[in-house]
Amino acid sequence: MTSDVVANSTSDSGSLAGLAGGYLAIHKATPTATLAVTNSPQPYNGSGQAATVGVSASSVSGTVANISTGGAATKTNAGTYAVTADFVPNDTTNYKTLTGLAAGDFVIQKANATFTVTPYTSLTTTYDGHSHTAAVTSITGVNGETGATVGTVDVSHTTHINAGTYTSDYWFFTGGTNYNDIGNTTIIDSIKKADAVVAVSGYSGTYDGFPHGASGSVTGVDAGGAALGTTLNLGATFTNYPGGTASWTFTGGTNYNDQSGSVLIVINKATAVIVITPYHVTSNTTSHTATGTVTGVDAGGAALGTTLDLSGTTHTDAGEYPADPWSFSGGTNYYDANGTVHDIIDKAHLTVTAQPATVQYSDPLPTFTYAITGFISPDTVAVVSGSPAFSTAAVITFYSGTGGVSNAPGAYTNAIIPSLGTLSASNYDFPTANFVKGTVTVTPEDARPYYTGPTFVNTSGPTSTMATVTLSATIKDITPVDPSASDPHPDNYPGVITNAKVTFINRDTNTVLASNVPVGLVNAGDSTVGTATYNWTVNISPNVSQQYTIGIIVTNYYTRNSSFDDDVVTVSVPPAAGSITGGGYLVMSNSAGLYPGGVGTKNNFGFNCQNTKSGVKGNINTIIRNNGRVYQIKGNSMTSLTTNPITSTTGTATFNGKANIQDITNPNAPPISIDGNATLQVSMADNGEPGSNDTISITVFNKSGGVWFTSNWNGTTYVQQKIGGGNLQVR
Repeated sequence: MTSDVVANSTSDSGSLAGLAGGYLAIHKATPTATLAVTNSPQPYNGSGQAATVGVSASSVSGTVANISTGGAATKTNAGTYAVTADFVPNDTTNYKTLTGLAAGDFVIQKANATFTVTPYTSLTTTYDGHSHTAAVTSITGVNGETGATVGTVDVSHTTHINAGTYTSDYWFFTGGTNYNDIGNTTIIDSIKKADAVVAVSGYSGTYDGFPHGASGSVTGVDAGGAALGTTLNLGATFTNYPGGTASWTFTGGTNYNDQSGSVLIVINKATAVIVITPYHVTSNTTSHTATGTVTGVDAGGAALGTTLDLSGTTHTDAGEYPADPWSFSGGTNYYDANGTVHDIIDKAHLTVTAQPATVQYSDPLPTFTYAITGFISPDTVAVVSGSPAFSTAAVITFYSGTGGVSNAPGAYTNAIIPSLGTLSASNYDFPTANFVKGTVTVTPEDARPYYTGPTFVNTSGPTSTMATVTLSATIKDITPVDPSASDPHPDNYPGVITNAKVTFINRDTNTVLASNVPVGLVNAGDSTVGTATYNWTVNISPNVSQQYTIGIIVTNYYTRNSSFDDDVVTVSVPPAAGSITGGGYLVMSNSAGLYPGGVGTKNNFGFNCQNTKSGVKGNINTIIRNNGRVYQIKGNSMTSLTTNPITSTTGTATFNGKANIQDITNPNAPPISIDGNATLQVSMADNGEPGSNDTISITVFNKSGGVWFTSNWNGTTYVQQKIGGGNLQVR
């Protein structure tokens, strides 16, 4: 025991105040004590319960008072409550009372509720399309209370609709405040499958191209009589005769029991509609077969799997076939059938066409040819025997002596008349209307003209530029000249040359000088040779000399238009002192150069040249024939002139200049340029009149310096040659 001494203390608390004279104050002591709940835990019983508290240890003896359980005298609901109490010492004079000491926890434990969970089984539950859940009996507490005040049982995990055994179903209990929870508790629920009503029927009918099978229905317990999740397989379907057995199966799925069975599917043969069409055709070298249609009951009217045999109606050759057989095999699904038809093949018509024939005037008609058309491939003219006959219309006339055609050139239509003759063919005929007449075309006979007029002519005087040139030519039928030069080779049938006409033309300008000039005979006993003459008046003004390339065109019953027949005619004012002129031709025998004149051909020429105060003036025109080509050399740019006037017998001259070379072989086409800057050199000798003894040398150099042409070559140099016709004048 402890005591405090305090002077002058009169208070109850033992303190001293106003100490005077040495008063002593003694205070109460504070004991120690440990309290403990002695009746915990207690089960929940639905009534209020109070804790009891005892002293487990203390420094002084004493008792417990003022027990408080969770702030109240008693507690009803399960839970843990803190307990406090006062410790009252037995000696309250000297010890203080301890209030609100913690005495520990008073626990009211949860109780167990009473209930039963009953599962459902396949013995009692059949699938009906509705949900099923485990059953729960009434939940009862310790005092007979029920419902939510006790707790709830969750059986939602036992709910099912479909048939089956559910081994994982469970329930649990939630006790709330005063009752113990029960965790997941497994139970087994089960729903057995139901029996559906399955009705299946077979089929009987005629083949129609469509598959047929059983028909059936299923009635279940689902809403509206459905049997959800099931499958009714009606088995095989049959399209073709005779059908078969359909084995059906019902698969109940989850909720229905399986079933099976079989029914008959009967399919009878059908009758097809058959239409056979005979043919009446014209032979065309290919086989013909009657046509037929079969209409069945398959899609689009087809009769699948059937065969219509028309091979007995097949023929190629012309003829009449009154009882051609056909047959129909109906195959699996159609009935067979047969019959006959009447077929006809007429002969085809062929056309015989006389082919156009061409004959030269004065020649006999050729052998006529013909074409036969109308064959049907692969037939050719080989199927025809014999040949047609031919005659000619009165329009075709002949010479009595030679037998040649005397008609003027031209086309004579319908002149060749074909007829049947000995023609025949197995599958063809030859109607009279199918013989087509042909045309005879008479072409001109070939002729050869030869210029025989002067090649050099002076004007009427030194002051005149007018002259009359007698253009003349000898015209010959090809037969006496060269029979091999005219088709057909050889041409041994001459005509009458007086049927020819002649046109004289200036080739330089393509100007006709005279046309339709008649041809007269030279000898009354020879009708193959004649001459044509025309007096051509020409004015060479303002020139003192002019060269003309004269062409001869033969027309009418004869034909010829070739540059090979051209000649050069020179018309000149009689030359003044210091000038030269001339014209004529050379006959080539020793020509040389890149383009020498052909042996025996003519080298025609014409020229004029003079010295003037302003220089050398003049021109030249010469024609060369080589390897079937005709070349013309023209120059009008003279560069030099040297003359030695004629003395008692001879005058000589040499001149040079520039020239153009061109190919004039085709008189109907523009000339072809060969060289545009050639060099020309001419030397000559005037040996007096009339000029038949005059000589000349003509040489042309190309722009590269080579000899393009020289009229006469002795192996070393250019040599003058005596002219074949014409005249050279040196003054």
